[in-house]
Amino acid sequence: MPKGKLDNTEKKLIASMQQMIPSLGKKFHDMKLAEMDSFKLLEMAQHRQINVKLQGPTGGGKTTIYEAYCESSRQPHFVANMKGSTTSEELIGAFVPNEETGGAQYVWKDGVIIRALKYSNMWVEANVTKKTKDGTDTYENDAPTGYAIDINRKNELAPEDIIKTEGNKFVVKAWPLCMLTVEEINFSPEELMSVWFSLLDIRRNIVLNEKDGEVIKAGKFLSVNATMNPDYIGTNPLNEALNDRFLIKLDVDYDVKVENKIIAETGKEYDFYVKEIQFLKKFVHLIRKGNNEGELSGNISTRMIEAFMVIKGNFGDEVAERSLINAFNVDDQGFAKEAFEIAKADSNTVDLTSAEMEGLDLQNFKGYAPPKVAKTDAPVQTAKKKTDCPF
Repeated sequence: MPKGKLDNTEKKLIASMQQMIPSLGKKFHDMKLAEMDSFKLLEMAQHRQINVKLQGPTGGGKTTIYEAYCESSRQPHFVANMKGSTTSEELIGAFVPNEETGGAQYVWKDGVIIRALKYSNMWVEANVTKKTKDGTDTYENDAPTGYAIDINRKNELAPEDIIKTEGNKFVVKAWPLCMLTVEEINFSPEELMSVWFSLLDIRRNIVLNEKDGEVIKAGKFLSVNATMNPDYIGTNPLNEALNDRFLIKLDVDYDVKVENKIIAETGKEYDFYVKEIQFLKKFVHLIRKGNNEGELSGNISTRMIEAFMVIKGNFGDEVAERSLINAFNVDDQGFAKEAFEIAKADSNTVDLTSAEMEGLDLQNFKGYAPPKVAKTDAPVQTAKKKTDCPF
């Protein structure tokens, strides 16, 4: 537990942290970020206090990368969703009526940013043993999962974190790992842009002007990141000074190899035949081609592909097809419906690139097509696969 006396707010904050650790409930297909392992990049950025911004189309996996990283490292994920109605009270906090009897009429309630900052400072003690082999120092520690000790670039324990020293044994501060993600940061109303400045630069703090100028600093391993879709209607151009505070700015586009793996693995999960799902790659190809050539304004996202497979497995072909077509805007639905029919037609061939054909493992499916049923005078009863419907 953190050292020092805790007030009720801090106790509640710590107790709620376990619930804020993401649980995706599905396999994460790692997408490289600039040809680097995404988890490794985020880990290095977190330990070096470097802010990361991922940008790209909707449903491409930007938030999922952050969520999966937090899940794997067992750290809570604070999310600030930007929308036109977002207020500084939601982000920072505000005085609200006191619901408890007695005391002040109004009490301060922290916003999501302040909750993240306060938790990031709740360090615990860890025992560390330094071992030297072949001139290289290594550190063994008993810090709990979700906490880290600060080792500087010279491979030394941070002097300011050392509580006690006895030979090659140390008692040091172990800081909680946690992430604050600003979702669709370019949706922020103009008056909220300045909220991020002091948090994202070398100061790494927030000043609560409404609370007599109280300063809340970020802990050592609070990672502050963002996502954005540059082309959304209603977004604002990102302030240049704010954009510069994200040292790492990377594009996350739809990854065909990941999508093929999702098609293959979900197909096996629902016991589909190859012929039942192979057409989906053709459909994706036609939609993306139409979008690139300006024939339709929308596109098909990785999330839409996964949703189609799950709906097909639980509710059948008709519901899945109609849901997929209706996911496009009204002006694009005619194109999407025609592309769907073309992709489904056996006689039609579509020139797919090698990247688009890669990743679909056909060996473990039941077969290319369902077996033909001999015609008889009596109706044939076919067994239906039992699916796990989430509703």
